[in-house]
Amino acid sequence: MLREGFLVESWILVVHRRRFLFQIVLAVVSFFTISLGGLGIGIVIGILTALVTKYTSHVRGMYSSGLAQEDKRGVIREER
Repeated sequence: MLREGFLVESWILVVHRRRFLFQIVLAVVSFFTISLGGLGIGIVIGILTALVTKYTSHVRGMYSSGLAQEDKRGVIREER
């Protein structure tokens, strides 16, 4: 009876250790999947931005850069 309890407890420890190792491996794989996915999305958006910038002409300026401001009437004027 005592021997059976020891075998059951040791089996439970082995199962929990394997589950813990599996969760660690899964966490590392998930980290790299999300990291590489974000990197891929950033590269695609960077390429699209480069193409739009290259083939766009006659644009007054980038107003999202904070170098322009609106007055009370909503007219955008550039700072110099």
